Amino acid sequence: MEKEKKIRRKFAPFSNTPVSIKSALLVIMMLLSVATIWGAMVRTILITQREKYRQMEHTVVTASEQIVNLSVESAVSIAKNIYTNEAIYDFLNKEYSSSAEYYEEYYHLQRNTVLNIAETNIVKSCTLYTANPTVLAGGSIKKLDTAVNDYWYKYFREINKSTVLCIDQSKNEFILVRKLDYYTLDTGDCYLCLEMNSKVISEFADSLDFDGELYIMSGNHILYSSDKSASTSDNITISQDFDCITRNYYTVDIEFYSRSQRKGFKNFISMNKQLMIMLIGIIILSVILGRMLAIGVKRRVKAAMAEYRALGIIQQTKKGKNGRDEIGSLLDICCDMSEKLQKKGYEFKERGDTLMRKESDYASLYTTAMRLDAELLMTEKYPYVIADSDDEYIPLSEEARLVAKIADILEKNYSATHIPEDKWHVPAYSFALIADDIYNHYGDVSANFLVTENTAVISFESSDPLLNEDMLKFNAIFEYGEVAEDYCFNRSYRFNPYLRLKQCLGNRIELEIPYTDKLRLVFTIKTDTE
Repeated sequence: MEKEKKIRRKFAPFSNTPVSIKSALLVIMMLLSVATIWGAMVRTILITQREKYRQMEHTVVTASEQIVNLSVESAVSIAKNIYTNEAIYDFLNKEYSSSAEYYEEYYHLQRNTVLNIAETNIVKSCTLYTANPTVLAGGSIKKLDTAVNDYWYKYFREINKSTVLCIDQSKNEFILVRKLDYYTLDTGDCYLCLEMNSKVISEFADSLDFDGELYIMSGNHILYSSDKSASTSDNITISQDFDCITRNYYTVDIEFYSRSQRKGFKNFISMNKQLMIMLIGIIILSVILGRMLAIGVKRRVKAAMAEYRALGIIQQTKKGKNGRDEIGSLLDICCDMSEKLQKKGYEFKERGDTLMRKESDYASLYTTAMRLDAELLMTEKYPYVIADSDDEYIPLSEEARLVAKIADILEKNYSATHIPEDKWHVPAYSFALIADDIYNHYGDVSANFLVTENTAVISFESSDPLLNEDMLKFNAIFEYGEVAEDYCFNRSYRFNPYLRLKQCLGNRIELEIPYTDKLRLVFTIKTDTE
């Protein structure tokens, strides 16, 4: 009893305060609590939205850059096959005395699979421009003097590189140009022009269904615009809030810009009208509760304060267990708000998962494209050397069998121990194409496949000295030793067999080059489970 009197005397000044002031203070505290929770919620949502927009922009601009790179490198690979085709050089080197003689040779040239394969969904047209005065223009053959005023010819002569990519702004087309000089042409210069299908890039960019702005540009020229009304660079404004990537493709710089359609707080309010109405209802209910609490303050305040101190706001509070009066309803509403926030968080997570699945699907498509390119190259060189499986990865024993066939065809040395089929898997045709490259560039080469319990060792040996450019290439791909700063190997070329092997196996493969005075390459592969 004495203790209760002491407490009353201690709080006597506050007890003498008018009930209206107490009510006002209580309402203010409730409003501040609601505003704090709402502010934290809005801040969290806005931060999440900004991060989501940033990730979407980076994903879109990266995907656009990769499809352009894939298109360009596919065209370069096709141009390389034509560049080294001896039958084409034989056709261009002949001097024809009559149209009958010409068309007879042209008919044989048309049967050459290299020119037929050249025109794909990526390459729209393949044309040879020759200075040979005895050829007849038509089909894939045109005379060089008809192109001296074309943009690609002037650009090629100005840049003076072996392979150039230029953009014909009048047609909005990519043109890959390469001079045919692998063999000697006695009848004059000849140029290969591959006109790429820009619709492939446009259709892929449209398929991204990006809610924002996406531009692919070269200088001030627009190659692709998500805004179909923006036909020139004067119609768009590139600011610092764009995500940007710049890549150089064979002398041409191409810029990729993306910016999401950022929807601010007003859009958030319009999308959550029910939540806003609920907030207003909470505020009104708080005022009413304050007035009602003022009437029964002596009876309710102490219990309300004890409950607030014991439970806090929306902490350890379950809907339906807070009573049936106004305070219980307010706490139930707070539970509803928490559930809605949780649902919003799940929605944002699902959107992020959807973007990750799209990126995973693209990576799978890209891996398949690399395998198809390797299989195409093998089919051209060795029609009867074919893997038994259509998978991107095949057992090392199967790959060793392909290398053995190539060695047998080229009459080269080959040896191998027994290789278990389930311990090592490698990209299809990877070591087969590497063996083809080494067999054709070095003499007296021997290939050896040796396996132990946990590693597989594949080595290539020759008495010929290792070429300096090959040393730089291996160092650049496998990050072995010192990489020369002046080496210009294009690391983004996906279809190089060495680079493809490193990209697919990663840290599971290592390269050792023990000698510099002779060729000895030792590839070590860990088992699939490591």
